[in-house]
This record gives sequence, C-alpha cells and structure tokens, in this order.
Amino acid sequence: MVNPYLASPLYAITHFDSSQSDSTPYGPPNYVFTVDLTKRPIVYSGLINPMTPASTNKNYMWEVGTDRVNYINKADNNWTAVAKYEALTAASKSAFPAIPDENFSTFGE
Repeated sequence: MVNPYLASPLYAITHFDSSQSDSTPYGPPNYVFTVDLTKRPIVYSGLINPMTPASTNKNYMWEVGTDRVNYINKADNNWTAVAKYEALTAASKSAFPAIPDENFSTFGE
C-alpha cells in the first residue's frame, strides 16, 4: 500500500526497488553540468548517505545516513534539513549521542 504523505511511488527506497536492481527505465538528462561542491549547502549525516528516497513532494527528499534520517527541503537549491530523526542515538539508548551539526565537519576530519 502506498502512503501518499510519506514516500513517492517511484524512487522511494534506495536501489530504486525492493529487488535492489539499481535499474530505472529513465535515463539522465542529456546535458553536461558542473557542480562546485565548495559552494553548495551541506546537510550533515553519517558516513554513508543515500539520497535516492523520494518524497511525495518534488521539493523534498529523504536522506538516510548511518546515524540519522533527514527530511530535506531542496527547493531553490536550499538543501535544508527541516526534520530529522537521530536513529543511532535512539537505537543505542543514547550510548552514542547525536553529533551536533556544527561539530560534524570537525568530527569527520
């Protein structure tokens, strides 16, 4: 059953489908573009961060990391986490406290 308020029926899970085929009938756009990552906003999370989970609203995406789940506003290239769930902290009963976003880059280094 599809939840129309939670996830898109297409690309709602990592690997695109439950068989983890990583296959899609839709190709990438037919143009070349360059991204300067030093000038892009960052949404912090753990070491592995799939960004494929699509929401039902084209301006938002789910980001699933090794430590948290973020609901991200991507409208106007804003890329702001508007809600998050500290999954590692909750699963470990606070044995692994959440890393504050402002300290995350230092922790990563």
